[in-house]
Amino acid sequence: MLFDGLNDYELIYLIRENNDVALNLMYKKYSIYIRKVIYEYRMDGSCKEEVFQEGLMVLNTAIKCYDTEYQKTFFKYFDLILRREFNRLYKKVKRYDIPLEEVHVIAKLEEPIVSYNVAIDDSVFEQLKEDELLIFNEIFINSKKCRDVAKENSLDIKKIYNVIQKIKKLIKKSMS
Repeated sequence: MLFDGLNDYELIYLIRENNDVALNLMYKKYSIYIRKVIYEYRMDGSCKEEVFQEGLMVLNTAIKCYDTEYQKTFFKYFDLILRREFNRLYKKVKRYDIPLEEVHVIAKLEEPIVSYNVAIDDSVFEQLKEDELLIFNEIFINSKKCRDVAKENSLDIKKIYNVIQKIKKLIKKSMS
């Protein structure tokens, strides 16, 4: 190919100059590494392609945000943010007990955003008390941490965890 002899720094420079061939070469070069990291995380077969797409989005973000002044190689920088993103994704899936294919993550370094494609039946909300609805909104809608919600509303942290479990059970029950 035309750019095969170039290193990462030269490719990044060309990509920032809007060279699509260099971008495709960078995707091709790092796709093998992304698949290797997916294999290390032992992700099941049904979600590997979605996670691979997440890896490509992280690569794109790394290309845009990489700065040579930090004395780190591009590979180390990319590896760091790729593993952070995969760890965050893995924890979200594990925490909320949601299949990975239902989690869509927008790779952003500043503030990761997670959205869930779950339609919640109105009967779930009818079964919740006022303080449980407040906890639902704070935790699931506003993405606040349990400790912050407990502090702001003068609630026991254990009660918040119990409400979260109750909400999960109601949602699972309404979906089946």
